[in-house]
Amino acid sequence: MKDPDYSIYNRGSLLRNRPIFKESTDITSTPPPRENFLLPEYGELSVEKRSRLLFVQLLDIAKRENYMPTWRCHYALNLLLMEATNESFQINRFLDSSVPIHVLDVIEWIRTHYDQPLSVASIAEQFGYHPTYLTNIFKKYTGYPILTYVNRTRIAVAKNLLTNRTLSIYRIADMCGFSDEKYFMKLFKRYEGITPTQYRKAFHQKKINLT
Repeated sequence: MKDPDYSIYNRGSLLRNRPIFKESTDITSTPPPRENFLLPEYGELSVEKRSRLLFVQLLDIAKRENYMPTWRCHYALNLLLMEATNESFQINRFLDSSVPIHVLDVIEWIRTHYDQPLSVASIAEQFGYHPTYLTNIFKKYTGYPILTYVNRTRIAVAKNLLTNRTLSIYRIADMCGFSDEKYFMKLFKRYEGITPTQYRKAFHQKKINLT
């Protein structure tokens, strides 16, 4: 059923009708117009992405609203679309043709091995590179030192796991590749501005307010 509150535009129509997109032939290099969401045509909701959690929330709210387009559904859907837009920009930045394939390979490998003990030396050895070379080339194309990227990936996964109140902070730290719970908590607060426990409580309260 088509929702009258939403319309779908393809890339061509945006380029024709939105001046902000005419400034560049690369639609991913310019933020989407106000009140519009830029979404990939296909992809998957991986565990480290917040969109997966928001999608589950949307389904839960829709089910309780008998699948009618209520304000709660619109609110949850907008949150999901905004997150998907943000994630698509992050992904497309790495899919740019100027990024060497071996850097993309390292990014994907980190995404699937974040829960293991990782160091610059071990990652470099995995791909047959000198640690200094890998450090320099990775930062050049991603903007992050390689261990910072690893830790940010781990924290992103941890944020999703924190919504599961049956998992302890220690368990979540271990599942995300942190051998030291205190270091995990310190790093989480550095990146997110609050502790894992505060994040869990805050997210739980937001979820309650949606019901």
